[in-house]
Amino acid sequence: MNKTYKINGRIYEADEVLVKEMMEEWGISRGNATRGYFEDIGIVEPGSKTEIVEVIPPKTKRNYAKAPKEKSAVKRERKPDEDKREIIELISDAILSNFSEEINIINPEREFEFFVKNKKYKITLSCPRK
Repeated sequence: MNKTYKINGRIYEADEVLVKEMMEEWGISRGNATRGYFEDIGIVEPGSKTEIVEVIPPKTKRNYAKAPKEKSAVKRERKPDEDKREIIELISDAILSNFSEEINIINPEREFEFFVKNKKYKITLSCPRK
């Protein structure tokens, strides 16, 4: 990883691997090793008092807002419930044979309506999950 430095108003990058090698090999501080690195590549004159300043990038704030997710338009195919269909048939047949003359099945797995003595009745079958 390279670090960024400002020398005489210009921005330069120093190879940190080489700087660390110089520190370990010669037993010098990071500042002196960085100065030696820039002297070796010809950016700083040897023995000059040129100031070398490390440029520390400002910390960025995290954005905790969630990105909007696209909703998929995939419709899953619902399996027909044969048990409910059979129950609706049994109940409607029983009502038709005993009380009513007309039965209108709205949804063969859920609801139907019928008339008894000119009054309209509606039955909705539901099956709780648990």
